Amino acid sequence: MPSTEGKWIQCVAGENACPPEDVGGPHAYFNCLAAIRVPTHEEHHTPLEWIGDSFDPVPFRVDDINERPSFIKA
Repeated sequence: MPSTEGKWIQCVAGENACPPEDVGGPHAYFNCLAAIRVPTHEEHHTPLEWIGDSFDPVPFRVDDINERPSFIKA
């Protein structure tokens, strides 16, 4: 078996941005996305105030993801 010593886990592909910190789990994240996408949604402004007006759930950047788990070794 080859040695994995010193090798880091690395993401090579993905889809969509990471959920914001403390969003409350998958169900809460999907509710948050629904509120953001629909300007007439009764909760539209709540997640935008909490997350920030600049949150975009679509972009995925491999470099951003690979910076996060730098403490995990293969």
